[in-house]
Amino acid sequence: MSEKKELSIKTPNQACEIAVKALISAVPYLGGPISAVIGDIQSIRKEKRFVEFINGLQEDICNLSDHVNAEFISKEDFLDIFEQTARKIVMTRQEAKRIAFRNILSNAILSSNTSYDEVEEFLSLVERFREEHIFLLSILGDPVKYDEETGNRVGKGGRTMTSISQIMGQLLPDWNKDLILEITTVLENNERLIQNIRSRYNITLTDQGINHLVNTLTSKGMRFVAFISCPSHPLNEIFKCKDKKSKRRGNV
Repeated sequence: MSEKKELSIKTPNQACEIAVKALISAVPYLGGPISAVIGDIQSIRKEKRFVEFINGLQEDICNLSDHVNAEFISKEDFLDIFEQTARKIVMTRQEAKRIAFRNILSNAILSSNTSYDEVEEFLSLVERFREEHIFLLSILGDPVKYDEETGNRVGKGGRTMTSISQIMGQLLPDWNKDLILEITTVLENNERLIQNIRSRYNITLTDQGINHLVNTLTSKGMRFVAFISCPSHPLNEIFKCKDKKSKRRGNV
């Protein structure tokens, strides 16, 4: 895209304009879809979310610019994906979901092996999910790491017996039993993104601690978690959002 077209984009304020120009400088193909979305931003709150989205996308792409899939982003289908993502972000209240939307787009741009249909499916999942679905999936992407970062609430085992229900209660002390069952039922029985959690929930197990949650993502779940994770810092943003929400919420 030419410099003249870049400069013709009208943005709500200087911060937004700077963010937009920086991203278009990195990926000129994005000038058109950005122009289409900007006209729908009519409030300071939505504008702030849009600027965060653009800045985050630019950072992701610039850090891994050698991996940008030029063919993927040069087709009209990508313009639809970009506009869908941007609109979902400016309309979404929950920070974790906004981050997940952006990460899906970033990973799609940087991936050599994805399809427009897959990206749309992942965006649709995030839209349907609550923050808790996203948090739990992110945790199960690396449960050992999350347990270590939260003070080894579960640990590596050592007692004679345990159960998934006991492990989940230790891992997520701010979630009550009903919430855990609700979230895991959707992810395991409805969406098939996790396995061996809901189905083994109250079964007595030899105590291997947090290791009982290793490999509980299905192949589709692993793919989804990879796409909702930051390309350069996998899972970190989602973990931070979870901790902030837990402190605000207390016992659900």
